[in-house]
Amino acid sequence: MKNKYVSTRIMAMVMAAAMTVSAAPAVYAAERADSETIKEDNKMQFAEKYFSDLKKVRSDSDEFERPAITWKFKSNTIGTYTDEADLTYTEEVKLGDIYKDLGLSSNLKKDDVKVYVDGASATSNGIVKGDETNKLGGNGVLTEVFYDSDNDSAIITLVNTYLGTVTSTHAASGSRDAYITVESKYDTLAVSGGNFDTEESYDVDDLVLFSYSYKTGDKGVQNVRVAPNAVTGTLSSFTAGKSVTVSDTQYKANNANKGEIKDLENAVDNDLTVYLDEYGYVVYVDTDAIDNNYAVVLGYTTGTGSVAQTVKLLTTDGSTMNVSVKSIDKTNADSFDVTGLTGDFALNGNGGGDTFKLGAVSDARSLTVTGGEGADTFTLGKVDTSGAVSLTGGAGADIYNLDATGYNNVTITDAAGDDADVVNFFGVDDINDVAGLSSKLAAMKDSSGNISISFDGSDSQTNVLTFAASSIDENDTMKLFSDSGTQLLGGSIDLKSIADALTSNDWTALTFTQDAETKVITAA
Repeated sequence: MKNKYVSTRIMAMVMAAAMTVSAAPAVYAAERADSETIKEDNKMQFAEKYFSDLKKVRSDSDEFERPAITWKFKSNTIGTYTDEADLTYTEEVKLGDIYKDLGLSSNLKKDDVKVYVDGASATSNGIVKGDETNKLGGNGVLTEVFYDSDNDSAIITLVNTYLGTVTSTHAASGSRDAYITVESKYDTLAVSGGNFDTEESYDVDDLVLFSYSYKTGDKGVQNVRVAPNAVTGTLSSFTAGKSVTVSDTQYKANNANKGEIKDLENAVDNDLTVYLDEYGYVVYVDTDAIDNNYAVVLGYTTGTGSVAQTVKLLTTDGSTMNVSVKSIDKTNADSFDVTGLTGDFALNGNGGGDTFKLGAVSDARSLTVTGGEGADTFTLGKVDTSGAVSLTGGAGADIYNLDATGYNNVTITDAAGDDADVVNFFGVDDINDVAGLSSKLAAMKDSSGNISISFDGSDSQTNVLTFAASSIDENDTMKLFSDSGTQLLGGSIDLKSIADALTSNDWTALTFTQDAETKVITAA
């Protein structure tokens, strides 16, 4: 529940309201009926006599829909204070067990039971004796049961715990109380950050546990408290969505955040930090300190039947791991098909004459692939705007097969020499229309001598292919192919002419060769 702060004078009023005169003087007897405002108990209370404007509102609820009392002094709200729950659970509970724990003698109908999850109304079931099927809550979920014996009804509230980061702190001002801003650590949960009123001391970047309410009028961050426990150690194993074992101790997942335990294969046998809620369940797994996403291929094994094919990787910390891949070319020991490999990785060939099948890069991944002195072949699928790919050939006649519809942030580095390197673009519909892009070839040269080429003639240059300095020689060409694999017009672009045009600023030297006939093409 959100912290409430009152002045010293108001706090004194609240304390006075709790003071009861056990035997009221006779002089107060005639006034009792009119002045009693807090409790009809035939006892005059101090606050009832001297602070008749102090009132309580019984039919109220807090930000999680828990039954509560709101105290008011005149038009000012002092605070809302939650009732004490009849039952409390922090693990999954069966409705039949709630029936037993309440000591009920008859079932509660569905309409007599209200359920709320993080302040939002949820599906309700009756509290029925022996019900082993219907369950509520889970690991780390604060489940509270409020039973009204007068009306034979119940309210059940479930409150989840999340991990966030303090992004800013704000001192109190004349217009509002002190507050902090909290940002959720989760990308996959619909729990945004927000402001939280507090006079507790926090620093920017502090990790905190918090609750979140979806109740109308109270939506936002609630109950911020410092993260109570962080466990750092070696991850020996994990079960996705269920648990992690760190330094030989198993920690189960918080029910709301169990999706955070995933994709930890690269973290096994490495040190990491696990953050726990106040009940000892995992709310977040921090793998930022692990730096083994880059690896060198040492070799591979081929599978049979249902046995996976694997690539043996050497990670940056000196350890090795076996990673399942989609397929491996069994006919050539220097062929690598890693289209099924995810995450950032570096791939080194075996000295030259290697074949690399890399697939598409549809996310923010970094791929670094290096061939050797022989004729290497690189085949790359569509690369979206967030990915980055570096392809390095050698002194041989290397071939680079690219997707014309997406070659963002692709860099080719190749040793200068007499061998003819070829860049093949597949998916070109027309010499003046590459995958629906603008009609002109655009090229530029930076201060380091790197050359960038794009088929998008606009200023945005959505797709850019970069050649590292000194990577283009006299025999290097670019060829354009249709989707069917047919070479467009049977021609090729002389890459050296582009480099020379950029150096001399003489674009009449930019050439396109078709059937042994040299033609001049336009460029932006």
